[in-house]
Amino acid sequence: MKKYFVLFVVCAVFMAFATAASAQIIFKDVPPNSWAAPAVYNLVKLGIVNGYPDGTFRGNNKITRYEAAQMIDKLANLIGAADLKADIQALQEEVAGLETPKYEVAGSVRADYQVGNLFASSGSARGVVPSYRLKSSVSRDLGDGANVAINLDTMDYGWINPNNPNLLTELLDVETNLAGNFSAIGLENPINFKVTYGPGPVAHSDLTGILPSDDGMVYMRPRTGIIGSTSIWGADLSGGYLAMTRNTVNKVEVGNITATVSKNFENGVPLFGKMALAVTGDYIAQGLISMTRRDMRAKIQAAVPLGENVEGSGKLDIGGTDQSRWLAEAKVVLNDVFATGTVANIRVTKVGSGYNAANGVIRAAEFAMAGLDVFDRALQETTFNVGGEIVQKISDDLAFIGKGEYRMNGDYTYEAPLGALTAQGGVSYAIAPNALLDASYRIFQSKATNDTTDIAAIGLVYEF
Repeated sequence: MKKYFVLFVVCAVFMAFATAASAQIIFKDVPPNSWAAPAVYNLVKLGIVNGYPDGTFRGNNKITRYEAAQMIDKLANLIGAADLKADIQALQEEVAGLETPKYEVAGSVRADYQVGNLFASSGSARGVVPSYRLKSSVSRDLGDGANVAINLDTMDYGWINPNNPNLLTELLDVETNLAGNFSAIGLENPINFKVTYGPGPVAHSDLTGILPSDDGMVYMRPRTGIIGSTSIWGADLSGGYLAMTRNTVNKVEVGNITATVSKNFENGVPLFGKMALAVTGDYIAQGLISMTRRDMRAKIQAAVPLGENVEGSGKLDIGGTDQSRWLAEAKVVLNDVFATGTVANIRVTKVGSGYNAANGVIRAAEFAMAGLDVFDRALQETTFNVGGEIVQKISDDLAFIGKGEYRMNGDYTYEAPLGALTAQGGVSYAIAPNALLDASYRIFQSKATNDTTDIAAIGLVYEF
């Protein structure tokens, strides 16, 4: 804006100089008391007009294009039009370079047609269950690393669950990410805050009596809370507060103060060379915070390379000094080891008989803390689980998928009350860039009921 200041200064100088000079210019045909006299003599002072040699202005004469061009040129030079044009162009470029916040919409819709007890003769009712699931997200980038997203997930409220859900507390969740700079207090890296509002994990119940192997499937939804994360000395730190359960008036019934430290060791680890290590501590209490009705946990997770395309990982979750409150898990992932398009993983998990807290309210809130099996069902206490999945890619559009879960009692027996076997095979085919068609067949055997059931299903997924 300096140029505009200079322009005003120049105009003031011109005015002052022209006042003295114009005292000698008086047009014969422009009386001092004429209504146009101030404008005429101001243009004279600025050097825009000079009049005619005979001392007249001839204000009633028609102006020629040449005279108009001359006056406009003098005015343009006086106000610095060339510089003004450059300023306008620079301003236009700055405005064009500004990124205005935009809304982004993404999601998917899935439609399934399942036939229960197709070949099996007992264990569940025979029938057809059509269902759909809509997931969508509307997000907005607020700039400077901040964004907000509102997510919708209908879960099993398509055609399976006849109950009327509460839209705001069950189907919708909100996530906001913010970045804070705390260099003034010595923190080199910013702290990223994630604020969420959601129902937390939601367990599905088979209300149809046709799909017993789907009973207990968990929809992993965000909990309500705030988590901050940053990096210090090469390690990643995160921690905050989460509401594990809330009552009908949104009062926190069970809360969780959690903190995690993780670090990647690129070399120097005995036997493996490198390792990814994470340690998590959880303080779970009834209400907002309780010093008596509580459960304290520690979890250690590690991942190491076992070969060029093989990775192993393990987890130890400790809920108390008694080993019955422990969970131990080992997993191996084979990522196309033989260059045949085959990806496979197998996981073994042992869950102690007292893994969850004794307190009834806290115990209910911890139903999904042990993790999920390959069919997204919560792992249960007093069980030994062997599960895995294999994906064989045939082409860019076609793949065969097989998965299974073998659950035994804590004493490694495949008997009642918890013994169960689930096995499924199927095919997935991309019929369009955003559309996927899959078909599968599943067998489920429960030792608790000593029944065997099956499901034949076909589904269509469209992403937008």
